[in-house]
Amino acid sequence: MPSSEFETQLATAARLSVILIGGIAVVGVLDYAQVILAPIALAIVIGLMFGPLADRIERFGIPPWVSAFAAVLIFLALIAIAATGFAVPLSDWMDRLPAIWSRLQSELTSWKGIFASVGGCRNSSARRWARIRA
Repeated sequence: MPSSEFETQLATAARLSVILIGGIAVVGVLDYAQVILAPIALAIVIGLMFGPLADRIERFGIPPWVSAFAAVLIFLALIAIAATGFAVPLSDWMDRLPAIWSRLQSELTSWKGIFASVGGCRNSSARRWARIRA
């Protein structure tokens, strides 16, 4: 047990250092293991989402592997439907992208004057406030 104030502070600093180094190590390991952990986490989430569906299929006397396979097929079908649904509007937006970009640039150019006037107004009021306070 530490006997002096310095030894107490030293022990506290050592504990905090170990916690900080451990936290940095955990963040580093998680960053490095992201390639492995991200698909595992996604599989867990998908399994939790489609677990009730598989349970409902199993109530009809179908083996668990068939219900799991059916849940995976339903999930892949949903992804395919979503991709197909987004393909047409996305390609339309890609065709209109140059027009959208030019319009955005013109809008930002018109806002540049407004921001400059607000900045000038702010600078003017700051100068007046400084004269009042002086």
